[in-house]
Parts: sequence; structure tokens; C-alpha cells
Amino acid sequence: MTYTNPLQVPPTFQSRPDSAPSKSFNCGPSSVTHIARYYRDRDFGIYATRRLAVSNDRRGTLPSERAAMLTKRGVKCKADHIGGSQLLTLVRTRPVSVAMDMSKIPYPYRRYGFSGMHELVAVATRSTSSVAEIGFMDPNYGWPDGKTGYLPRTIWMPYKVWFPAFTGWAVIPDAAKVIVTRTKHVRRCTAKQAVNVRSGPRLTATRITTLAKGATFRSTLLETKGGAYVGPGGKTRTDWVGYTRKGRTVWVARAYVKEASA
Repeated sequence: MTYTNPLQVPPTFQSRPDSAPSKSFNCGPSSVTHIARYYRDRDFGIYATRRLAVSNDRRGTLPSERAAMLTKRGVKCKADHIGGSQLLTLVRTRPVSVAMDMSKIPYPYRRYGFSGMHELVAVATRSTSSVAEIGFMDPNYGWPDGKTGYLPRTIWMPYKVWFPAFTGWAVIPDAAKVIVTRTKHVRRCTAKQAVNVRSGPRLTATRITTLAKGATFRSTLLETKGGAYVGPGGKTRTDWVGYTRKGRTVWVARAYVKEASA
């Protein structure tokens, strides 16, 4: 399949058999594997990924080493020190591997004893009651059979929780993923009725706002193979139009808008 959003990627756990032989030090390679899986639409061995840049099996990995692993997996990236506001902006368009001090993550977000430096993947943002949150993939959760541990595969943390633990070090893909089913689509769109605006082209994506009947926007993208929805007349469709709202791309089911030349 083609992953059109980082949240679609199955979780990547250190406890997988391909994380051997030193699972406790493989949070970095696990995070790299997770990001590579999103960009390349295929899975990679965690330990094999580690060996692309590190020969010592018994230590954690440096940001520069994780960047080398991801580059060798075919995803151009850089290791950099960034601020919290930069991370919030970046994760709107791409997954980012981040180094966290888990001793500063409280219960119930961290329900295991390990409290040292740890690598997580920031995979998405959302707003809940005006509170900005980031969803993190934590490779410490879960088991080889695919079951998650104590929390869902995406752990949503508000800014006040994750920011104190964020060290600033991150491995950042150079660009958002190019999705072949999306094309440039510049049109003046008018809502035929009240319609939801979502963070991704699917009904399961977060609802950002609602457009009233007659509201207009200028679309920039067309997704032809998004999530299925039922349009007027009961016909199932998968086409969505995207536009820019407050610096991020948001999506509206195409069947519910009227289009004209921009």
C-alpha cells in the first residue's frame, strides 16, 4: 500500500525480533525504521538499519548516526537542534525523530520504568479544546505479535507535557512525502452545504472546523484515492480537495463543493 499519512504506518516496536541483539539500545534505529517505512512504503529490519551506521551493539545512537541510517534507507534528512515551535511546524508535514528525556514525561503518558534518553517519532499534530498536541510513536510500547502495550500506538501529548522532555535534537526528513495520487488542483470552491474540514483526506482524520453553506476557499490539491465517504445520492467516493488554512493543508470531501476556475 501507499502510506498517505504517518498515522497510517503500523507501529514499530523495539521488541520485534529484527531488533536483536541489543534491543534496549535500538530506540533510534526503530524510529528511523518507522520513518523509512512511511516514505518508502516498505518495512526494514531494525537491527539491519542500525548496522548501516553503527558497529557497536551496546550503546545508544547519536543524531548524526540516525541521520546516516535514514539517508541510507533512501530518505534525505538532517540532524539538527531545533525549538519546540519549530517541531510543531515541521510535524504538520512530515514525521520527525526526536530525542526525549523520559524522566520528565509523567504518568499516564509513560507507564514503564525506563526514564533515560529515548528516541520517539513525532507523527502528527492536532488541537483539542485549543490545546496543541503532538502524537508520538514510542518504540518501547508493544510486542512482536503486534499488540500494543499500555497505550494506543499513538500517544498524544500536550505541549506542556512533551516540551520539558524535548532535548531539541531531531532527525528531520528534508521534505514532505510526495504522494503520487495527489495532483495540483487550483480551483475556487464553494460549499454546497455545511461540510467538515479535516486534517487529512479521510473521515477518520481530525475535524479542524466546519464550513457553512456558501463558504468559499481556493483549493491547491486533489487527492483521488483518499478515504471513502458517501456523497450526495448515496454514491461512495474517495476524492478530496485540499487547501491551505493557517499554514497547513486541510481537506474537504470533493462531492460537497462546487468548483470554478480560480
